[in-house]
Amino acid sequence: MLIKNSIYNLLGLGLPLLVAIYAIPVLIQQLGVDQFGILTMIWAIVSYFGLFDFGLGRALTQKLSFYIGSNQSDRISPLVVTTITFLSITGVLAGVILLLSAPLFYKIETKVSESLLFSTLSAMSIAMPAVILTACFRGILESLGKFKIINVIRLPMGIFTFVGPLASIYFFGPDISSVAWILVIGRYISLLAHIIYANKYIKLDYYLSNINMAELSLLLRLGGWMTISNVVSPLMSYIDRFLIGASISTASVSYYVTPQELLTKLAIIPTSVTSVLFPSLAENIENKTKKYQLYYKSILGIVFIVLPLTIIIFIFSKDILTLWINEDFSNNSFEILQILSVGMLFTCVAQVPFTLIQSQGYAQYTAKLHLIEFPIYVLLIFIAAESWGAVGVAVAWSLRNFIDTILLFYLERKIR
Repeated sequence: MLIKNSIYNLLGLGLPLLVAIYAIPVLIQQLGVDQFGILTMIWAIVSYFGLFDFGLGRALTQKLSFYIGSNQSDRISPLVVTTITFLSITGVLAGVILLLSAPLFYKIETKVSESLLFSTLSAMSIAMPAVILTACFRGILESLGKFKIINVIRLPMGIFTFVGPLASIYFFGPDISSVAWILVIGRYISLLAHIIYANKYIKLDYYLSNINMAELSLLLRLGGWMTISNVVSPLMSYIDRFLIGASISTASVSYYVTPQELLTKLAIIPTSVTSVLFPSLAENIENKTKKYQLYYKSILGIVFIVLPLTIIIFIFSKDILTLWINEDFSNNSFEILQILSVGMLFTCVAQVPFTLIQSQGYAQYTAKLHLIEFPIYVLLIFIAAESWGAVGVAVAWSLRNFIDTILLFYLERKIR
């Protein structure tokens, strides 16, 4: 079951990459490096703000699995309705906060006008409730083991993420605001699909009387430490591009983010495994034999796939970027791709001990680790950007991932 569901996840996450390989160079060419750089920065913020679910998506998966397995069906509807209500409110608040952050973007050195920036931010702000609520309904489907359904939705929406902007450019011209609004439409279509399927498998009574603050308190305690780690860790993954934009230029962001986006797509491999692994490990807290069989098989499987891919990318980085984008872009970016490929290998492997630690109820360990790492990493990134530019930032990113992996394995051994 672990392998089958991991394959479903891999297909749902991986097939859209074939479209991305074609779409990203066209988007860069049509939008220009400045508009594309701004678009990637804003979309990174939207992805990060998706963590305003306070860890409830994953906590909901864990708690629902327990209620279903222990035949406590009477607690399912209050749990889910309470979570949906809470996340609807936080989604709106996240959108307002994002919109209020517009003045910060005006300070970035870019050729994109303030009016265009504001329109793009407005679109992304409206997307926030959909981003946050989709994670909630996906958590319901994951608790039921409906990974096939999840990926039936994920696959076309993943393709739309790249085809939609191309269609926008074709009909409305190279304008990031139009691209942003197309992406918003895609987010709400995805949310609607998740709602339809979740209601198909679990009968929910959407009444205010079903809002249960005790259930919310329980979920917030479960998701609290997860939230800290799940907020700080992605922030460390995205902050490099913002510091490059602030310290160097938005053009440099494109030269850095494009190879980074290429490499981070490799994360679909550990993500495909760990999203299935998490509930399996949680179910086998007391069964150490089965738990560690799953754990070690997952590590070996990820290394077996990711290691040769990162070696190929490292060796042929310049050729890959020349074929994918163009020679001029490759000359500015291939060294960054080489350095990031090393760090990406460690990032992929680290997902397994991270998942084990959180599934066993020790999310406070990963949270405290990332809280300690964060200020050190930000300082390192800032110094690297000022002193060595985007290449220095790439070295700092890879070094942080290596150290993080070592420490996660140490923590995993500690909780045994």
